[in-house]
Amino acid sequence: MHFHSYFRNICFVRQLLAVCDVLLCTAVARCLDILRQMQQSLSRKNQFAEIGLSRLYDIQLSAKYAYTGFLGNQLLFSVIMNIVAVDI
Repeated sequence: MHFHSYFRNICFVRQLLAVCDVLLCTAVARCLDILRQMQQSLSRKNQFAEIGLSRLYDIQLSAKYAYTGFLGNQLLFSVIMNIVAVDI
């Protein structure tokens, strides 16, 4: 009986984390859309939106590559170094 409740709690936590991941990804995607719209607008474009977009791109490399088509030399170098460090 104890194992069953333990297993049920683990399943509940996994489902909760999956829901949180979906909500976080949705929120980040919405923020990226809003900031990109602001940057494309002549009247709403500002430095804060540019910085926010840059910071979101720094933590969401897949989104950065999807929207911009490149990662940048410094980011690419740090990603490669992290991969090499993990393999060692």
